[in-house]
Amino acid sequence: VRLGTALPDWTGLPLGERLRRSFRCPVLVENDANAAAVAEHWKGAATESDDVVFVLAGLSPGAGSLIGGRLHRG
Repeated sequence: VRLGTALPDWTGLPLGERLRRSFRCPVLVENDANAAAVAEHWKGAATESDDVVFVLAGLSPGAGSLIGGRLHRG
């Protein structure tokens, strides 16, 4: 966890590694906006679009984008 805005004690926590050890399977940790964009494309309002921008306005604003159905980071 790079920055735990809502959970400040989680900042710096190696969450992915801990989950990999606990569940003994591959784990991908993603930020909330990117995860939401992927979820909307998979099962939500954006199922019929491969180009998606999801804007998250909350405690820690952010955005996730898919181009051609693939998540773009940065």
